[in-house]
Amino acid sequence: MKIVGDHDAQILNDQQVTAKLTARTLNISFVHVLDVKQTLKTSQEAARSGIAASFSLVARGVAGMAWAPMSAFGTVGIIRACFSGATNGWLRETLSLRTPTSDAAIGMDLELMDSPRASKVRKHMDHPLGVICDAKECLSDTEFGGERKHTSWKDVYAFDLQTLSMLDRLPDTNPDYGLQVLMYAQYDFQRKHHTKFQIVSLSLSLAKIMEIYVLWAMGAYYAGLVSALPWLYFFLVALGVEVKEVVLKRRPENEPGHLDIITGKLPRVGQEGGARKVVLGVSENPKRSLEWKIM
Repeated sequence: MKIVGDHDAQILNDQQVTAKLTARTLNISFVHVLDVKQTLKTSQEAARSGIAASFSLVARGVAGMAWAPMSAFGTVGIIRACFSGATNGWLRETLSLRTPTSDAAIGMDLELMDSPRASKVRKHMDHPLGVICDAKECLSDTEFGGERKHTSWKDVYAFDLQTLSMLDRLPDTNPDYGLQVLMYAQYDFQRKHHTKFQIVSLSLSLAKIMEIYVLWAMGAYYAGLVSALPWLYFFLVALGVEVKEVVLKRRPENEPGHLDIITGKLPRVGQEGGARKVVLGVSENPKRSLEWKIM
């Protein structure tokens, strides 16, 4: 066989041609294997990052916060989750920090007041699932003191998992019938909390100390500090929240919340409304409080 290239022509026999083709095939196969390995590595890092973000947003219990920084592969997910949990809805959507995990933990809503940033983000959103009215009582700054109500309205594009599970258990009101308004009953009930499971999970996270000790013993002081400080912070926060939950578990809750929710097929321009649910006195998700945002 005669192969003519850019330079001098070469005459190769059948064995040489077979060897060249085999080498080229092996090279292609090797590159394909590297691509597959890189894809698997990226998928594993994304999975670990998603799990770490879920732990950081306390989607799997308070003790999960101590497990979030156990692996360095989840650092990016932890940072994104912390920013996502501490920002408003419009900023979360603008910075692309909104994920299914953040929606399940804290939901997604936009202010209905005169907010140009929220209005800009709203143009690119789907139809809202409902509207929340938040009426809080706060100290008045008038000369008479006392209390006054601060009311805000938000349209909701994703309910947090806790609120969504509550709404799913309530019946819809058909528009052909009279409006049915539901309200939280004012009776004493205890908070559900699996204290033993959370304590065991927190105790198991102490295995991180072995990793820190090994790094320190081998002279990797910088790596030991980078590994220890995030875990120590999340562990102490989780421990504090767990103590608070244990205390609150012993106190009955007999007061309704300050949130009123309308959800269902809401009316809009050119379209009538449909089945809806109206619930008064819903308790606010603790993860949306200022205390959680600071942590």
